[in-house]
Amino acid sequence: MGSREYLTVPEEIDRAEEFWVTGNEFVALPEIRAQDGAVLSLNVLSWSARGLVELAGTDNAPLLRVGVESPAPEGEPGGGGRTVQPAARSAESAAGGWEPGGAGVHRAAEWIPEVRYRVPWGTMRVTWLTPPGHKGLVVHVDVDPAPGPVMLYLEGYLGEVRRRVFTPRPLPVPVVSRWHRWLQCLLWEAGCPWPFLAVAIRPAQPDARLESWPPCGFRVSREGHELTVVLGLAPDGDGAACQAVDLLRHGYPALREESGHELGRLGAGLAPRPGAAGFGEGSPRAGQEQEQALISLWRRNLVFNFYYSRGVCLDNEELVLVTSRSPRYYVSAAHWSRDSLLWSFPGLLLADRGVARQALVQAFRLYSRRAGVHSLYLDGSELYPGFELDELAAFPVALGHYLERTGDRSVLKEAPVREGMVRVWGALEEVRVRPHHLYRTFLLPSDDPAHHPIVTYDNALAWKALSVFADLRWPGAREKAVGLQADLRRWAVVPGPFGPMWAWSFDPPDAAAEGEGEPGAAGSYVLYDEPPGSLALLAYYGFCDPLDPVYLNTLRWIWSTHNPWYMADGPFAAPACPHARHPWVMSLANGLLVPARSWEVLGVDRARFLRLLSAAPMDGGLACESMDARTGTVRTGAAFATCAGLLASAIAQASPPRPSPGQD
Repeated sequence: MGSREYLTVPEEIDRAEEFWVTGNEFVALPEIRAQDGAVLSLNVLSWSARGLVELAGTDNAPLLRVGVESPAPEGEPGGGGRTVQPAARSAESAAGGWEPGGAGVHRAAEWIPEVRYRVPWGTMRVTWLTPPGHKGLVVHVDVDPAPGPVMLYLEGYLGEVRRRVFTPRPLPVPVVSRWHRWLQCLLWEAGCPWPFLAVAIRPAQPDARLESWPPCGFRVSREGHELTVVLGLAPDGDGAACQAVDLLRHGYPALREESGHELGRLGAGLAPRPGAAGFGEGSPRAGQEQEQALISLWRRNLVFNFYYSRGVCLDNEELVLVTSRSPRYYVSAAHWSRDSLLWSFPGLLLADRGVARQALVQAFRLYSRRAGVHSLYLDGSELYPGFELDELAAFPVALGHYLERTGDRSVLKEAPVREGMVRVWGALEEVRVRPHHLYRTFLLPSDDPAHHPIVTYDNALAWKALSVFADLRWPGAREKAVGLQADLRRWAVVPGPFGPMWAWSFDPPDAAAEGEGEPGAAGSYVLYDEPPGSLALLAYYGFCDPLDPVYLNTLRWIWSTHNPWYMADGPFAAPACPHARHPWVMSLANGLLVPARSWEVLGVDRARFLRLLSAAPMDGGLACESMDARTGTVRTGAAFATCAGLLASAIAQASPPRPSPGQD
């Protein structure tokens, strides 16, 4: 196999800055800075760029910022007003001046940030609204109570246009700021010889004042207790201005109400009920707070996965599936079939079955042409070579999950699904290790090189894929699934500290070893596990019985110090792996997906994982790759959108839903 030296480990995050996020199918606001409520960037998906196109401010000036100018406090000499911008403490405030108190946020429907600031006369509230289905956003500012002549304003400064796939590259293109006379909007228009991204800015109130300055700065201000500004997006200025006018015609109150309704529909009736989790023992009030925290965590990650693991390209309105639309995730704006189909897809099914169906068909249409390839651009072309068996098996596994959950067999009539399944079947045959029913891989689920060609977890996933083919009456599939299960029983069960357990990987058996019952001619195997493709999931996928002694011994090993990658030091102890050497959020999700009967036999309270998740800050309440064992804060892989889908699905599976009308 390839050298284990070439690991692609992420950079560690020593001090995580907190951000709030929001977005819809077309536009993402992934960096609303919690320190001051400023928007550092917004982005759109672009088919022509095969990634994200970002608009960002500068180190000294964020892309968008809200403020207020107030009269001088009564009785203060000198007259004149004070300008208040939510920001870090300034020299003036240190000298006894005043500024807003620390920013707090209320997430309406766990997604719409309503940022609140304390000001001397009361509260200033800023709402960042990205209405579903609209190419744009609305910024709404109000103060309560208004002390008299208060000037509210929104400032913007475009410092850089970037293209991002994994890493950002500034685009050396002209950005023109101009006035659209017919539609009465200020435009930012980027691109040459023709534009590819434009933003149109227009206030909702006729008495608001709109000013601009070169190269790309603006200020919208209004005296009163309320200010609303819309920003329309499109590939060119004319389209962006039309989007802005459409937002104005709907109006902020209606858009706010419609957004709340649409967000409330996601996952309706499926919120977890963690009453059996043992929260707040001895303190009913604390228990209720912890339960509510878990429900909020579930919904926030459900919606985050819904809008950040999928989106519609602004330039051609094509649906694409990506790891994350946040630039804070280290491999953002690219496609991993495993991420989209094994992790994100169960969350999409919880949120909206129609959207999940659309995503499944699109996955087969765009990405099955390169099924099994490590990573793809969002248009389906190859980005990062290397064969991964889990990436290949993910297609039929997701299809089987959809059929099991919905009973909707009409999806089988979709041409991309039929054609994609043929491709996957052929690709599986190509990686079969004949004469056995075993399948090789080059890369592990962590995307790092495999220790040995045969990886047990990946083969169990291949068994699940073959079982789906068999359920669809694919000729020869049942025999291959039975043969694979038998071969793994023969070659992958090895001695362990608690008794026979599953080997992580092993060399293909040869003729000399046929009668020995051990992995490979020389017994070459490794005891190992990793969260993105854990042996703990074998029972979840139905490969083995939850009370199978071999499986139970493997679970014991994974969650013990016999596992050299079990991070045991701290309240958030959990398994890790060399790819990220801190406890993985996926480890806790995997723990929830292990059948309750398995944990009961081992004397483990599965609700412990729910309690840890409800207590872990992670990345501002959003799923991340790994977290600090002592604090539970993000250490690698911030804003991990596809993981958020797995997390939401695991929480829902481990907690019975609240009794309410079902979702269609």
